[in-house]
Amino acid sequence: VYPFFDAVALMPPGIDFTTSIMPYYLVAPEYNPYKVPVWVEPYIDATGKGYIISISCPVYAEGHFEAAAGSDIAVLPISQDYLGPSDEALFIVTCDHLLVASNQACTDLLGLEALGEYHYLEPVEEDVYASSRFRLQDHASPFIRQLARRLDGKADFTLDINGRLIRFRQFPIPEVGWTLVLAEHIPATQTQAVSGN
Repeated sequence: VYPFFDAVALMPPGIDFTTSIMPYYLVAPEYNPYKVPVWVEPYIDATGKGYIISISCPVYAEGHFEAAAGSDIAVLPISQDYLGPSDEALFIVTCDHLLVASNQACTDLLGLEALGEYHYLEPVEEDVYASSRFRLQDHASPFIRQLARRLDGKADFTLDINGRLIRFRQFPIPEVGWTLVLAEHIPATQTQAVSGN
């Protein structure tokens, strides 16, 4: 494991990687018969790294599955380092509308908050997918649920959200099947020009 961490201190003795560590078991033959690299959607890491995503590749020797090779990417820096500095309302969703990252401008405009820092209040003995509360289709707001239905990673569109017309521009990230979305408030003076959208 690199970078090094004290696996004995973080994981219980006898842990079964084939059922508890997603980047390992998701590339095993029973889950990945085509032997392709797998992007693991955001999950709470059992080793204490918070919300992460992983790319994992199966390793075969003479036709037999031997191991998994992969890399983890912390989710929080995506929001902080890449989206955070922008004044534009930006967010990233997975193909099933899990809100991976967003910035303060997005929170201000839409009230959306993505996966943030995860605080371990008790030991985590296995990787656990991020909570469904971060899925747009499960959001308390009917406007945000409507937004989830419109996101397809392709066409731009406008929605009336709480009496404000918002234009959504979608930018696919094909390597992971995600979409970067730019949300722009359209001032009332411009609404007639886009009313046909």
